[in-house]
Amino acid sequence: MFRHRSITIGGTFWPLHRGHKTLLQEAFADGLEVFIGLTSDRMISSKNRSGAIPNYGTRKRSLLAYLEEMDYLDRSHVFRIEDEYGFAADFPNLQAIAVTERTRTNAEKINQRRTARGMAPIDIIQVKLVKAEDGVPISSSRVRAGIIDSEGHLPD
Repeated sequence: MFRHRSITIGGTFWPLHRGHKTLLQEAFADGLEVFIGLTSDRMISSKNRSGAIPNYGTRKRSLLAYLEEMDYLDRSHVFRIEDEYGFAADFPNLQAIAVTERTRTNAEKINQRRTARGMAPIDIIQVKLVKAEDGVPISSSRVRAGIIDSEGHLPD
């Protein structure tokens, strides 16, 4: 039994690491349908080391392969987002958003925008950050910099 009929998450998802996988697993455990906003190429141009981030199509294929591997594909909807709100501020039937402490502020902004537009706020589900072997949270920028691998292990 799912707590929510529809839940959303968003991100660049590159490289797809253990923290992303935990967030996705929590979203699929909570929601019947999961709407995944994948950042556009324009949106990632502001990211740290954005040159190391492949284009939208490559990232989408990687994400879809993981969703298929986990048998989540039939409950997922992957779409392009152009800003921090994605579609979450505009979709009236959305019930929840899964975030980490790093992205909770965005979810609160989404709820402010929804309320201003006369829609009900969505539930915010905060998922714990996954820590690497060094005790620091796993992040895409740390993986891209070679500080840790996608599972949070330090280099040999």
